[in-house]
Amino acid sequence: MAHSPEPENKKPGEFQLVLVLEKETYRRGESIPIVLRFNNVGQTTIELDGILPQRNSANPPYLEIESSDWRLIRVDTGIPRALMNDRPIIISPGRGVVLLQVDLNEAGGWIRSEEGATRGDFGKNLDRVGPELRPGKYSISGHFHPTPQHYWSSTEGVPFKVV
Repeated sequence: MAHSPEPENKKPGEFQLVLVLEKETYRRGESIPIVLRFNNVGQTTIELDGILPQRNSANPPYLEIESSDWRLIRVDTGIPRALMNDRPIIISPGRGVVLLQVDLNEAGGWIRSEEGATRGDFGKNLDRVGPELRPGKYSISGHFHPTPQHYWSSTEGVPFKVV
């Protein structure tokens, strides 16, 4: 199982954002399950605002996939319904919460090439990311910015291949 190394956080030792892949190599069209977790590794309870993508004060968790051919794919679907509310999310010490769980082949997303970015092209929406995962090398990272000034975190890139 491949996963992100322990990240550098603004508040070391209190929380950890972890991205988990089942393996490092996938066949084209094969299911690619991804889990993004927020773990409380500190000694005190952490309270996060509920995750509402339409809120101005926060960003929902998302994944970024960089390809070896300079394309950027973003996935922000797969947030569990239980987190999509305005109630606080309470995470006790030693516990964690799944922020995002998705199969990359089935998830919707957004894609932009480096060439498009230099032309001012904002990219295009995708109903399914799977067809864009051509054979090649990729790096995937997870991001979560639940409140403007607390618990901002990103994972390191986790490499994987599609053959």
